[in-house]
Amino acid sequence: MQRLALSSVPIAGANLIEASAGTGKTYTISGLALRLVVEQGLGIDRILVVTYTKAATAELRERIGRRLREALARVDGGPDGDDPVLERLLERVAPVRARLRLAEAITCLLYTSDAADEM
Repeated sequence: MQRLALSSVPIAGANLIEASAGTGKTYTISGLALRLVVEQGLGIDRILVVTYTKAATAELRERIGRRLREALARVDGGPDGDDPVLERLLERVAPVRARLRLAEAITCLLYTSDAADEM
């Protein structure tokens, strides 16, 4: 089995992540979303993540949102964390740019979450 190097795996195009329960798929997907937002400047509304159940979708949305909020807190001067993906991103992207991209993504998630809840 090949281990995914989350900080350096190419993120262009499509990525398929399949693994057994409890192996870190949600962590990996939220890390890829973080990289796409911060590194590539991709709007969170342009990222498609597919899963099998409404419950899994809700959990994934919540975890991605949490990861983005934690990243924003770190950019805003929060303590160094133990998130190597984020620390590597902050070495490559200017904090001002990272902050703007994260704030936009979080705002978008808030609005799209409200709309999705109404469906």
